[in-house]
Amino acid sequence: MDFPLPENEVERLAAVQAYDVYGTDPEAGFDDLTNLASLIAGTPIAIVNVVGDTKIWLKSRHGVPPGIDELPRGGVCCAHAICRSDMLVVPDTHADDRFKALPFIGTEPFISFYAGMPLIDSGGHALGTLCIMDLTPRELTFEAAEGIRRLARQTIAQLELRLKLIEILARSRNWPRRNNARTA
Repeated sequence: MDFPLPENEVERLAAVQAYDVYGTDPEAGFDDLTNLASLIAGTPIAIVNVVGDTKIWLKSRHGVPPGIDELPRGGVCCAHAICRSDMLVVPDTHADDRFKALPFIGTEPFISFYAGMPLIDSGGHALGTLCIMDLTPRELTFEAAEGIRRLARQTIAQLELRLKLIEILARSRNWPRRNNARTA
């Protein structure tokens, strides 16, 4: 395997499946969060992604060309970020042996800075990341890091609202239907 696995990988993948967000269309709420992440950190790229077993789904993206919806899990820094409980910051990806040979770092567009906050649900499962990237090495200010952490919490809140809606809809399908016909 060319990427690390969280200790709770089996349970994590079950949680990802339960949220039913992998492979779904863009949503304005998530797009707002990636746009804000880019603005707060001053980076040209921000992504909300969901990490599956072998691929990563870009649920929302800012600064990523159209048509890039999925990436190999082993080819991105986010595979490492989901193994952490806090933000992974890599000021210079070209100087980090874990990342310098990855696609998009060693080749076009030559990503040089990465910071990813794991999206940890209420059950302790890292579903994916809210990440920011830049084409030049840089440091992340304390204020920007705190802003990204807060946006990650809002991203999880959006995901958990989706999960609640799925649960409510599933229950409503099992409820007995009332007869709305009027009696004469």
